[in-house]
Order: sequence, then structure tokens, then C-alpha cells
Amino acid sequence: MIKKILLISSWMVLFHPVVFALETSYSTEVTFSENYYWQEPSSPAQDKTALQGNISIDGDYYFSLNEQNSIQFSPFVNWNQIDKKQNYGDIRELFWLYDNNQYQLALGIRQVFWGVTEFSHLVDIINTSDNLGGGLDGEDKLGQPMAQFVWPSQYGTFEFYVLPYFREFSFKSPNARLSTPLPINEAIYEHEDKEEHVDFAFRYSHNFDFGLDLGLTYFKGTSRDPRLAITSMKKMSYALANDISPLCAMTGSSSLALNYAKTGTADLNKIPSCLQDQLLLTATPVLTPHFDQIEQIGLDLQYSYEGWLLKLETIKRHSAIESYHAVDVGFEYTLGKSFFNGLLDIGIIAEYLYDSRGNPESMAMPAIAADGTVTLNMEQARNQMAAASEPMGGFSTFQDDIFIGTRLSFNDEDSSALLFGMGFDRQNHDQFYMLEASRRIAENWKAALDIVVLSNIQPESPMYSFRQDDHIKLTLSWYL
Repeated sequence: MIKKILLISSWMVLFHPVVFALETSYSTEVTFSENYYWQEPSSPAQDKTALQGNISIDGDYYFSLNEQNSIQFSPFVNWNQIDKKQNYGDIRELFWLYDNNQYQLALGIRQVFWGVTEFSHLVDIINTSDNLGGGLDGEDKLGQPMAQFVWPSQYGTFEFYVLPYFREFSFKSPNARLSTPLPINEAIYEHEDKEEHVDFAFRYSHNFDFGLDLGLTYFKGTSRDPRLAITSMKKMSYALANDISPLCAMTGSSSLALNYAKTGTADLNKIPSCLQDQLLLTATPVLTPHFDQIEQIGLDLQYSYEGWLLKLETIKRHSAIESYHAVDVGFEYTLGKSFFNGLLDIGIIAEYLYDSRGNPESMAMPAIAADGTVTLNMEQARNQMAAASEPMGGFSTFQDDIFIGTRLSFNDEDSSALLFGMGFDRQNHDQFYMLEASRRIAENWKAALDIVVLSNIQPESPMYSFRQDDHIKLTLSWYL
């Protein structure tokens, strides 16, 4: 009911006969990008094309109706050379805003960002990440239907959100790079209303005179990031790994083993012990996303002093499956003197991320064959089936990680900038390196270069599926 009221209200405002736009502005960004993968993919199902192109169009249209009412419309369209699922469109924003300088009311589809840290945004929970058109950083978001009320006061800013519809996280096709090699089941929702469950959020923020920016957040509803679990094995078949031992044959298990291999079926709990080393299970593991009902409280702080920015984001999340906390804390320091006669500013960035859930060791799997199957011995199969029968908690890519980086800002008319960073996992020693560089190359053109390199990725790591997906991305943006 709330979702219908929001939609009807938005359309009434958009098409009311007495509403006329007094002022309009618009911009359109057309982006041409080319990804170069110099390694063979980790999954045989993934496309081996080294150069993979992508085109996207991002619009931004603003209509001022009068001094207090306005409409914002931001459509997005994407086309990908390899993955058909990445050929899609989205409404990033389409909302009516009423602002009387005492409070603001917004109805429609909107994007809202919370957070202060560089490498992870723990408190940013309103919008679902766009996994199809975005990158590994998860910073590209889907538009979220909402009613938003903002009340700024001398004591701080109070924001209230009603979120009547959930935008589900989408997975890329198995043939795409930067995708999971496992087939994806239909999502399971904890609440019977599924994506129509009405969520609520609140944020209080205040900027203090002594340089401290404070944010307190609360969210209750459907988790924006799915909890992933291998919940089943499909197309199971059994085969003899070795000849039946004489002792095993004497027990009458020889004919039983031949029957397993012939029919391709067996009950893991009834296989005789002498056959444990004789049989191999070949199956297709299936990954199922679970969207739990959660409560999350968050805190973000940023303190500025001279050239220092001290940053903190921390959350506490609770669901029926698990409770955990996570922290991202660090600093950014800009060197006091510009280099080369003021042409270059250098910033140093360092952050530490902790997540109490740790690594998902039960997600580690043997190598995946060209047909998408894995081969397990009986001990591995039994352990995997036991793990699939129990509720599995979530996990984070960053559970005990250190990140350091440097930001170079060239004070030129072309807005040239470069960011280099590296991360190190203190538990399993995963490493990743990233570089982002950009500059304007003409009045309406901008070029960007992104490099991502993963190193020493372990099987239990959430990044294991991407271990061969090092790439260089060249982007040209045309502004209309």
C-alpha cells in the first residue's frame, strides 16, 4: 500500500496540469570503455576474449517547477560486448523534491550516499550496488524507491526514510569476467513480502565548529548485500577412482560400488567405509543468495586538522542468522607544500578494515571443470553436504586488511589526478593493487585509466573467483 501511495503521488506531481517548468538544465555522459584481460579466465565457462568493450549513457535532467518544487531525472543505459545480462537500463533517479528552506520532502527513486572512508563504505546501505554496470568497488548504485524527509536544524540534520521496494542484487552471466563460475539459484527472502517488504532508515548528522563531522545511522529491513551459500549439488554422479580392494570385494561391496558407478546415485550416509577411497563424486555446486531481515546501526566520523583527515566508519548488524561488527578506520594526509611550484599536491592514505565474521572457509571448492562441475572424494562430499544443510553466515571481502595509497592532484586546467593503492589481507595474505588516473583531453572529453591486479588469492578468499581477472580499463567520456 505504501509503495502504491508513493508511486501515485510522484505521478500526480509530474503530470499536474498547473505545473510548468521555470528552469531546466541537463547533461549527458556517453562512456566508451575497453577492458583488457591479459590472463586466461579462471573458469572455462568464461569468455576468453582479451579485449572486451562496453558503452554506457548516463543522463542528468533537472526541472525547476517553482521556488520550492523541482524534479530530477537520471536515466542509465548500458551495453556490453560479451555479457547479455549487462545490456540493460535503469532509472538512477526520478523524484520530486519540495524544499521550503525549513525541511525537504522527496518522493520517487533516488540515490543516497553515506560514508567518509576511501576503500570501503560500511554505513552506505540505502541503495543496492549495481553489479552489472559497476566495478569491484561496488560504488555504482541502483535507484531506490523512497520517501525521504530531511529536517536541518541548529542541532544537526535529521533524515527519515521509508523504502517501499527492494532492488535485488544481480549477478553477471557465467561467461562474463569478474563473475562467479557457479550457477545462481533464485534468491531466497527471509520475509514473505520478498522485495515488497517496506524498510526504514534514519540518519543524524552534524558538522561541529572544531572540525568534526558526525553521522549516526539506523536501518531496519532487507539486507542490500546477499548472504551467499552453496546450498545444493546438482547432477551428481559417482565413478570408481581405483580398483576395488580384495578386502572390500570380500565384504560384498564390489557389486555395490559397480552399481553406484552404473546408476550414478548413492546415499552418502550409507556408503560402506571400505569404499570411501574408491568412489569420486562429480556434481555441479549451486550458489544461492539469501536476503535476510537485518537491523544495522552505524557511526561515521571525520575530523579535519590542518593537512589531516581522520576517518572512521563502524557498524553493528544483527539478523536471525548472525550478529557481527565491522570497522574501517584510517587517515588521509595532504603534504603541506605543493611540489613543482604548486603544480602537484600529494596525499597519503592509510586504512585498516576489520570484520568479525572472518573468512568463509566452507566456501572453498576444488577446481571447476569446463562443464561447470567439481570432483570430490567422499570426505569432501560429506563435508560439503553437511555445510549446505546448516545456515551459513555471511562474509566480507575485507575482514582483516590494511590499505595504503597515495593521491596525486595536478593543479592544471585539465583536472589531472592519479590514485594508487594496495591492500593486504593479514589472515590469508591476499593482495590487490589498483591505479586510477584521469584527465580532461578536450573541452567535452575526459580520459581515464584503471588498473586492477590481484595476487596470492587463496581458495577460501571471497576474491578467489576473480584471481585471473587482472585487467586494464581505458575509458573515454563524452559530455553533451
